[in-house]
Amino acid sequence: MGAGPAAHFGVLALSPTFAWVGTIPALIAFGTASALEIAAYYVPWLDHVLDIVADAQVARAEAERARQLCRKASQIGQARGRPLPTDTLPVAVFGSSGRNVTRRQVLSH
Repeated sequence: MGAGPAAHFGVLALSPTFAWVGTIPALIAFGTASALEIAAYYVPWLDHVLDIVADAQVARAEAERARQLCRKASQIGQARGRPLPTDTLPVAVFGSSGRNVTRRQVLSH
């Protein structure tokens, strides 16, 4: 939490990759997120709403990762003469989460 303001005011030198942490939009986003989390600690329904939003975002990210894994596995399989169907819904292939599946596991089946 302190790295953003410290970088913004020049107290902390960040690598170019992390320079965005000290920008005004990042500070506004971090401050808003911090205020919402503190408020959610004291207001149960707000905590519940934030959990629902976070769960939805996690599901979307996992589905996207599974889709990318399907595409990559299909490319590898195609190079080996065993392409996987790319139109298959990743959730149907990997279950509810694609994060624990490796390319080796996919290609060994």
